[in-house]
Amino acid sequence: MKNPLKNIDKRYQKICIYSSLTIILTVIVLFGLYNSLPWLRTFVKLVKAILKPLILGLVICYLLLPLVKIFEKLVACFVAYFPQNLFLFSFSFLSFQIIYAEEY
Repeated sequence: MKNPLKNIDKRYQKICIYSSLTIILTVIVLFGLYNSLPWLRTFVKLVKAILKPLILGLVICYLLLPLVKIFEKLVACFVAYFPQNLFLFSFSFLSFQIIYAEEY
């Protein structure tokens, strides 16, 4: 069986080792600062409290995007079949209602 590590380029191996050591040392220094400075701990908690709802909203938007695209295609097809009428859509929690408006 051949050694798969034999064909590794030495230059890229050196870059990989340097970048790994840099990341490890950065994590160690930040962990040390986080535990030794109380104001930094407070600042990190504040940033986490601010970013948590934003990240949660982005995740929810990312997960709902395919459903929204399907819904938009459905509504576009529905309106294309009835171009002379106007449909008003109202969303109420989990129910979806289509209100036909003849006046418009």
